[in-house]
Amino acid sequence: KAITLYSEAIQISIDLNDHKRRADVLTGLSEVRRFQKDYSQAVTCASEAVEIYTNRGGLSGRATALWYLAEAHRCQNNYTQAITLFSDSLKICTDIGDRFGRANALLCLGFVHSDQGQHEDATGLYKQAGAIFQQIGNTSKWLKLQVVPLVPGNSSRNCGSNDVHIPLGDRAYEVYVLEHCSTVVM
Repeated sequence: KAITLYSEAIQISIDLNDHKRRADVLTGLSEVRRFQKDYSQAVTCASEAVEIYTNRGGLSGRATALWYLAEAHRCQNNYTQAITLFSDSLKICTDIGDRFGRANALLCLGFVHSDQGQHEDATGLYKQAGAIFQQIGNTSKWLKLQVVPLVPGNSSRNCGSNDVHIPLGDRAYEVYVLEHCSTVVM
């Protein structure tokens, strides 16, 4: 049903010649496709949104669309592409002062590095993201970076949610939590 509604919204934005709205809708449709594990369509939608934002302006929207595109690549284990895109999103968020976007990009860069066994790099990125989430008062995401269940051997990522999912079984993250947190849920 969501895909039908997004498709109708895309057509309306085309009829109204509203490029920004079309890019916004494409970004949302990308996320729906990712939830459905239809990563090739997620990439297609997010890529089109990035192109529109690039051609029409809108740095905040471009950073968001880059993040969704990176996430779709991460879910396909296309780590080099994911790192490039998350880094591009991070740069834009830094340039425009979007601290939440910056923290989110850092967190996901940490996930990508961890997926590749680069645990020291991942830990540094988690620390940076957690510090920013705490500074901006985003207690929901900050707490998820402080209190996590540690389940050995489960390093899979949930690529079907827009929520932060702590990398269970991620040794870099476990070490960070154990060194910096007083409460760990076992």
